Amino acid sequence: MNVAVLTYGRLVAPVGHADVAEFDDAAEAVFAAADRSKGFIWRFGKGASDETRAQYDAYAADPKVSMTLSVWETAEAIRDYAFCTLHNRFYKRRAEWFEPQEGANMVMWNVPKGHRPDYPEALERLAEYNENGASDRVFRFEDLGITKGVA
Repeated sequence: MNVAVLTYGRLVAPVGHADVAEFDDAAEAVFAAADRSKGFIWRFGKGASDETRAQYDAYAADPKVSMTLSVWETAEAIRDYAFCTLHNRFYKRRAEWFEPQEGANMVMWNVPKGHRPDYPEALERLAEYNENGASDRVFRFEDLGITKGVA
C-alpha cells in the first residue's frame, strides 16, 4: 500500500493576484522539492491524464481554490517533505495566503500500489474526514502519532 494526500484551501485572492503572488511564484520550486523527496511517487500535474485535468478544472473553477493531490510510499515520507523541505517555509506562512476554513484542509488515505486517485475520490475522503474524523479509511499526521517535526 501507498498513501495518497489531498490538500485543499481557498486563497485570499484569485491566482495571479498580487496578494498571493509570492505563493504562486514559489509553486514550481515547492513541487520540484516534492519530486526530489524520498518516498514521492506521483502528483497531479505530473503526467496527469486529460480526464484528471478536467476533473481538477471542474472542482477548481473558483480561481481562489488551491488543491494538491499526490501519492507517497508512506505517511512519514509525506511528513518529511511537508516539514523538512522548502515546503515548510511556505506552510508556516499559510495564513497570509489562505482563508480560514472550518474542518481539515488535508487528508490522507491508503491506496493500492499503482493507484492514482482522482479529485472526486480525494474530495470524498476529505468530506468523510470532516464529517466523521479519523478512521482506517482517512487520517492525518496527528491521528497516526507521527507529528514529530510538524510545525
